[in-house]
Amino acid sequence: GGGGSNAGHGSSANVTMYMAEEMEFILSSYGKMATRRIMDRMPMICWQTCRTLKRNLQDMLLGGVTDSALETKYFADSPAVLEKHVQVLEQFAEVSEAVELVEQMLSSEVL
Repeated sequence: GGGGSNAGHGSSANVTMYMAEEMEFILSSYGKMATRRIMDRMPMICWQTCRTLKRNLQDMLLGGVTDSALETKYFADSPAVLEKHVQVLEQFAEVSEAVELVEQMLSSEVL
């Protein structure tokens, strides 16, 4: 008589174990799928970032200020400021070239 109640507890444990294994499988599958989606989107995310980076750098560094306005305000009085301005523009040109190279690489992968 007592063996029947033990069998009931055993099947309950088996069902719990089965449900835990199923949940583990579902979560593992979801994790794999989500990771694949992120990896598939990565080139597009990089491409979009690079596409806007150059424009954002220009806006941040130059802010619509013209060279003639800078010359009038700052460069006439300070050769050091002029030199720094030239250095920043050269660095910006280098960064722009690097961004364009990355854009070209990413667009060839995306297309």
